[in-house]
Amino acid sequence: VTLFERNEELGGIWSSKVAYADLHSQQPGGTFEFSDLYDGGEFTTWQHVHDYLQEYADLFHITERIQFQTQVLSVSKDNLKDDTIPWSVEIETISGTEETKKF
Repeated sequence: VTLFERNEELGGIWSSKVAYADLHSQQPGGTFEFSDLYDGGEFTTWQHVHDYLQEYADLFHITERIQFQTQVLSVSKDNLKDDTIPWSVEIETISGTEETKKF
């Protein structure tokens, strides 16, 4: 499994590079967590959510599968019914290099 993340760290809107200072979740405690990692926070700050996501990704070895600073340009498959044909994922790195990966 390979994950592509456009930013230099995980978290999406919860990333320290994107989140604004007063960003908070509107979710009550216990509803903003994965079933296999307890959080328990209530109406948490962006920093708390980011740290939780980072902890989860590190704990379950997801971080090592993320290709950071890479944007997905397109995803396609020539024949959706044929499992032997791979998916084509066209990506672009932050340096501008474009590449097609097959999965």
